[in-house]
Amino acid sequence: GSAGGAQAVCGEKQPPPPRPRLQIRLRYLVPAPPLVDMLTRFEPPIYKERSGPGKPKARFTDEFPPPPKPEGSGVEVETTLLLSRSRLNGQNEGAIGHPELCSRLCDHFIKLGECSMGAECKRCHLCEKRCKRHHSMDKLSRQALTQMPFGHRMIHCLPRLQATAA
Repeated sequence: GSAGGAQAVCGEKQPPPPRPRLQIRLRYLVPAPPLVDMLTRFEPPIYKERSGPGKPKARFTDEFPPPPKPEGSGVEVETTLLLSRSRLNGQNEGAIGHPELCSRLCDHFIKLGECSMGAECKRCHLCEKRCKRHHSMDKLSRQALTQMPFGHRMIHCLPRLQATAA
């Protein structure tokens, strides 16, 4: 016989014992003020729902995109990520995340007061000569960013990563 416990009937498998449930508790740090300013410069993604021949309807959401609908349901979901408000106000691409995560300062903009690349310039036009050449976040800001849910972190980091990759 078996050593302790229920005996299996010949040829039948016993179901495995139930696993204990694991409880996970997440805590989020409140970002330091400079990071809060940086995080509020980005809009959440827009989900456009198209239904039939009408114009697409846009709604803002902090949630993750809805699961894909089965084909033939008549609803097509597109996801786009807005660039920072500073870019929409005529600032250049290198200024995204200024002052914590922006690119190096633009030498042409500092010396001449204007840049021939304009809004397409990959360097920051908001930095001054006294700005550090390499920007970094303080410890509390880094901890807050790493403890954010992945989707929220990507909302804030994706424009900068795309600019760096390009």
